[in-house]
Amino acid sequence: MKILVFAFHGFLGQQSDWDFLRKNMPKQFHLLVPDYTRIPGLSPVSGSISSWGAQFIGWKQEVYGSLPFVILGYSQGGRLGLMAMTENDPSCLGGVIISSSLGVSDSQELCLKNRLQNDQKWAQRFLTEDFNSVVADWDDQSIFANSTNKIQRNEDDFNRELL
Repeated sequence: MKILVFAFHGFLGQQSDWDFLRKNMPKQFHLLVPDYTRIPGLSPVSGSISSWGAQFIGWKQEVYGSLPFVILGYSQGGRLGLMAMTENDPSCLGGVIISSSLGVSDSQELCLKNRLQNDQKWAQRFLTEDFNSVVADWDDQSIFANSTNKIQRNEDDFNRELL
């Protein structure tokens, strides 16, 4: 029996981020790279991040039944994967999560407030400003300072309202 591998990309990522795995995936695994931004009910903007895991598990069971699976995700995709793993679905064998966390806890109100304000500023910029300028500023954030792999992004590949 094959094991499904659900691979989730991060913010400003794309399904093609996982292309390098397609030819290197061991035969016992079946790589699935769903575009979660376009699956009704799975887009992160369609509900709360805390309910995403249950929505994903419901979708997975509807489409793939009880086949065993693992989750692979980075950044935002990793956070979504973590939310799915908190559902404790018995068919989930585990996951590999890269550069992610469950986020800011509600007890850290000031941090949460600052984070939300920052997210709202970025959201407004992605809606209203020149795409290439906003992406360049996004990539210039200190968290990406040591990144050697700059990704070229085409505005036509993204829905700015979802971003």
